[in-house]
Amino acid sequence: MQALEQDVAAYVCRNDLRESLRDFVQEALTRLADRPDVDAIVVNSHSQGTVLAFDVLNRYAPRKVRALVTAGSPLRKYVDLFSWGDHVGNLADLALAPGWIWCNVYDPRDGVA
Repeated sequence: MQALEQDVAAYVCRNDLRESLRDFVQEALTRLADRPDVDAIVVNSHSQGTVLAFDVLNRYAPRKVRALVTAGSPLRKYVDLFSWGDHVGNLADLALAPGWIWCNVYDPRDGVA
């Protein structure tokens, strides 16, 4: 549990690390989106990776990104504990776009999700 807390704290409090991770994922998405043999991209993320995926897709979502799959996502805790507010709701807006899907898989007994 302590390792999880440290990961979350580092992502929230160390903007240099957060920016570095976002840039890395954004660059990977850009490379995939630019390939002529790629018609659609599905972003699949778990746990803290769902927060990173949200962060990236909220500021940059190539048109080829058609779906986001999240599992064990602590996004609700970011809203409740770190005052991310209704900003997370932007993913729901993306999911309403034609051809775009957001699938969140969780266990109601999971303390993280």
